[in-house]
Amino acid sequence: MVEEIDVRGLNCPIPVVKTRKALDEIEDGDLTVVIDRPDGCQNVQHFAESQGCTVTIEEKDNLFHIHIHKPKTARSASSEQSSDVVLITTDRLGTGDA
Repeated sequence: MVEEIDVRGLNCPIPVVKTRKALDEIEDGDLTVVIDRPDGCQNVQHFAESQGCTVTIEEKDNLFHIHIHKPKTARSASSEQSSDVVLITTDRLGTGDA
């Protein structure tokens, strides 16, 4: 079964956020995103590809149908690598005269 989300009329970054959430909810499978904005279409495409998904785009009736296939080997957007945190305990960096 192919999941489908409709993000017509929504400004960026909402289409990408909704796509991310939908991809996180499936382990593997297919998702179709319906969008009406070319810039949003490109953003969703780039995001899905960055997660290891394959993407095909079909344009009909002034709408973009972004078909995303998420394989089991695709990384989950919610399991991104952690970043280091640096705590600075002074009001300036470095040493020497103020």
